[in-house]
Amino acid sequence: MNIKLVACDLDRTLIEGTSLLPEVKELLVKLPKKGIKFVINSGRHLEDILNILSQSKLNYPQGYPEAIISNHGISIHYLAGKGYT
Repeated sequence: MNIKLVACDLDRTLIEGTSLLPEVKELLVKLPKKGIKFVINSGRHLEDILNILSQSKLNYPQGYPEAIISNHGISIHYLAGKGYT
């Protein structure tokens, strides 16, 4: 089986409180190296999600999701250049 995409919720899946779990951070850095795209889907607003990623000290764009689905699925933001569209 060849995995091409991993999509995860944020709360109580990738984070505990407001920080990425250490093992999650390690995985997020490895996924792109294996050619696997990563997407976050969350009920949170984009700004809240970006704050969590920033506080986790991931090196942009390594470890950042290809896309973020926010606001309970209402908004989809794609990684482009220095931010999300």
